[in-house]
Amino acid sequence: MQNIWTYVQLELLHLVHDFPLLISIIYYATTFFIGSIFLILNQRFVPRIYQEYFSDFVLAFQACAITWENAVIRRAYGTLGFAAALLCTGIWIRCTCESTGNPIGNFVKYMKRKTTFANAFTKILLQMLAGQLSYNYANVWWYVELSEGHIWRSNQMTGCTSDLTVPLLIGLHVEGLGTLADVGLEVTSFKQLEKYGRFIRALCNVFITLAGVNYTGMYFNPANASAQTFGCHSNIEHILVYWIGPLLGCLLALHLTENSRKQTQHTKKVASRKGHGKRKVA
Repeated sequence: MQNIWTYVQLELLHLVHDFPLLISIIYYATTFFIGSIFLILNQRFVPRIYQEYFSDFVLAFQACAITWENAVIRRAYGTLGFAAALLCTGIWIRCTCESTGNPIGNFVKYMKRKTTFANAFTKILLQMLAGQLSYNYANVWWYVELSEGHIWRSNQMTGCTSDLTVPLLIGLHVEGLGTLADVGLEVTSFKQLEKYGRFIRALCNVFITLAGVNYTGMYFNPANASAQTFGCHSNIEHILVYWIGPLLGCLLALHLTENSRKQTQHTKKVASRKGHGKRKVA
């Protein structure tokens, strides 16, 4: 019996070595499963007044935990593999979750007066905590060293490398523009194509991420960026690039979309008045 178990273990090790993608798929599936279980428990056992807070915590944890594995995919399978992972996980999150776990989402709600400052601030703090917890979660996987990618990650645990490879102002603009595009997509309706909206937003986010990943990591998620790179470089630069940049990008996106909405309403009113005037003349 012991020989059979040893044989099975060796075969599993060979399988993992030959197909490292399998471990990444198991990692993603386990992360989504854990998130789903906690969201169900949240609905059933957590008092209703606290459910939205716990939900934001779980979704932020899930989003950040996925990003740790995306780096493994990028190293093993290059840009195309990285893009595929971003697209698949992005579609899954948008189809199964009520939010993307990004603190910017709560900032948007506050700016649009859909929540109070205290509510938004509390949720953002919880999302920050969730980001840090995701690091501990990923560490458990790396410690087991199930794949070459996880061994690589395990060897990096003693060090810390910033993803900011460009000067401060350029990095701030990169994260700001990424957030501008992301928030713009989230608050924009695709009208006739709205049933494909989740897919369109996930696909666009892939291109946004690829456009800036070599410069800042293109997080446009302050909780995720802080979990991965805070303390790796100047903390002031980190706050400016990964917090101030996205907040400014968010404000600009809201300003532009609001102006566009008002302009559209004004155009419709003018067209309606002209049509009404023509009917009177007739």
